[in-house]
Amino acid sequence: MKIQIPFLKKQDSKIGVPVIEEKKGFEQIKNIIAPPAAIFNISDFQIGEIYGKNIIVITYPRFLFAGWLENILSLPEPFNLSIFFMPRDPGVFLKQLNKQSLRIESQLREIEEKGLPRDPRLETAYKDIEELKNAIIQGTEKILNICLYLTIFGENKEDLLVREHKIIKLLESSLIIAKPVILEQENAFLSNLPLCKDYLNVSYSMNSSAASSFFPFISSELSMDKGVLMGINLQDNSLVLLDRFAFENAHMVIIARSGAGKSYTTKLEVMRNLMLGQDVIILDPENEYQSIAEVYGG
Repeated sequence: MKIQIPFLKKQDSKIGVPVIEEKKGFEQIKNIIAPPAAIFNISDFQIGEIYGKNIIVITYPRFLFAGWLENILSLPEPFNLSIFFMPRDPGVFLKQLNKQSLRIESQLREIEEKGLPRDPRLETAYKDIEELKNAIIQGTEKILNICLYLTIFGENKEDLLVREHKIIKLLESSLIIAKPVILEQENAFLSNLPLCKDYLNVSYSMNSSAASSFFPFISSELSMDKGVLMGINLQDNSLVLLDRFAFENAHMVIIARSGAGKSYTTKLEVMRNLMLGQDVIILDPENEYQSIAEVYGG
């Protein structure tokens, strides 16, 4: 006899996300939390009693080591940081690489014909371009436009200047060149808000292997190669990724005081496991998980 269990039935439809309607009085809330004034100057800005300045990265070195952003994120300074990744058309980029390759090849041939000393920089650039062209054609590399913006804050302009020099010098230690934004402070500030909109579009083209080094979280002790995001390591601000099913015993017990977020943590893990394609069965006599089951087609 075949027994059908409704809560085990899979649905092929896409996971729906409940839409939260804008509540009445939202405009009043915005007026309450909005600062008294926002003044954007040529090279800095002031919002209420807080001063700020925007910095953009314009040049990167030939090689980027993994986790280089961790040096910036571990600073105790107050700042916002945004990274935008935008894919480029490989055909258009290959045409640009071909032009650069022909130009450098012509320069190398001219040096050889005139009997001049070798130029290692040109030879290295030509080799890098040819390797990148082959990788793009073979599909092992993608090309991205990357934008990195920082908004630093301070109690006064002197404090702001000290923090600006500190961050720029730290970036320069990794051969990364950053400059303060001029005449675009408002657009730079808006680009660093959690709106997913780039109002500056100051980008740098980079292959996907190098772009992977922008992942800011590295933890050799608490992160696994795959798994569910459990939280952030308070020691180094790195991600804690856990794949319970990789262990001999996948059981987990959540213990905390009342109101600490046990149910929230459990629901969050359920949703993240569903995103990874895991089957989840919940014994819920109090219907606490009914809303999640309805949203995810359970």
